[in-house]
Amino acid sequence: MTILVLSNTFDPHVAAVEIELRKKGQQYLRLDTDTLDKRSSVRFAVGPSPTPQVRISCGGQCLELSEITAVWYRRPELPAFSYWSSSDARQFARHETQAVIDNLVALLDLQGVRWLSRPEAIRRAGNKIRQLADARQLGFEVPPTLVSRDSDEIREFAGNHANTIAKLVSKGVPRTPNIEDQYTVFTTLLSAVDLANDAKLAACPAQYQLYVEKAFEVRVTVVGSRVLACRIDSQASDKTRTDWRNYDLQHTPHSVYLLDDSIADKCRALVKLYDLAFGAIDLIVTPEGQTVFLELNPNGQWLWLAELTGIPIGDAIANYLENGD
Repeated sequence: MTILVLSNTFDPHVAAVEIELRKKGQQYLRLDTDTLDKRSSVRFAVGPSPTPQVRISCGGQCLELSEITAVWYRRPELPAFSYWSSSDARQFARHETQAVIDNLVALLDLQGVRWLSRPEAIRRAGNKIRQLADARQLGFEVPPTLVSRDSDEIREFAGNHANTIAKLVSKGVPRTPNIEDQYTVFTTLLSAVDLANDAKLAACPAQYQLYVEKAFEVRVTVVGSRVLACRIDSQASDKTRTDWRNYDLQHTPHSVYLLDDSIADKCRALVKLYDLAFGAIDLIVTPEGQTVFLELNPNGQWLWLAELTGIPIGDAIANYLENGD
């Protein structure tokens, strides 16, 4: 029984789970797909055998498809192919490498492996607007939301709410080779000046929401049937009041949090609805004690929570990959 980990060389989350797998004496192979141009490879062979033969090689280890029982689909990325001088050649090589990864995923699925989580489920669950609708159906409170690039419509929405925020519609902006070319938008409170600028409002669609007052925030990590929650006192720092991703960890207390059973059940149900084995859910607890759903990240970050609070998320992932619970 061997676990296959698909990620990239820059992901520290994998190292944390590797420690837990080694503690359990569990065999695994880590395939950093951004090294498929250098020190790793995936080989397919179709011949007399009724099923394709697949061999994965990485760091001196070799693994056959038939040996794999579970796959952690963490964050595979493509090689840079930086040694090619032509950008067209690099794009072509990356396109073909993506096809290799896609074929590997398809054959693993045919093999019936345990996924954390199935790539198609991760993609499907990334739709933020559907998340809000599904969360509401499950009984979560959700903030009034508008997605638009119509300036009059946006101003009307903002006029109906005391405070309005703007944030991305997508699950995250694409990476660029040069950080200076990177566009990103954190959750932002809109001012009267923002709302008066038709050109900026119409530049592209954005997600507009009622700003929900916070006593604190909760990051819920669901792994299989386990629900692990962390309280984030984002209001303790001016930098993190609107969006805790403007990290100020030194001044933003994090602590283990015990969710109400009904909220924990809703979190499990939402993750299960998308056929996921993992989900990172962001909640707000208002000064009145109401819990409000913001979004689900189907392949979200969690390592800083474990490091700050000791929440055993890495152990939960290793257990799920080994036993399915």
